[in-house]
Amino acid sequence: MAEFSKQYCEIYDPEFPWDFDFDELSKDLKPGWGNFGYICEGFGISAIARTESGHLIVSVDDMWVDYNAFLTNHKNNLPYANQETEEGLEEEI
Repeated sequence: MAEFSKQYCEIYDPEFPWDFDFDELSKDLKPGWGNFGYICEGFGISAIARTESGHLIVSVDDMWVDYNAFLTNHKNNLPYANQETEEGLEEEI
């Protein structure tokens, strides 16, 4: 069964019941740790993590991208190619 995050539903289908909230999941993530138990089928996110420097990142299509930039781009309907990435994120996890 497909699972959808609160953030995805708020942007694309506010009436759709969401399964989990990335913001709640990320509150307790310590730097250098990740949560690989929740997958958002809508966004294509397979993991969420916090870098050693405290940035919140998500894994999309086998690449780590900044979580806030990812959401902003979706809210503004920007193409995937404009997703901001942060150099060296993979080494920080």
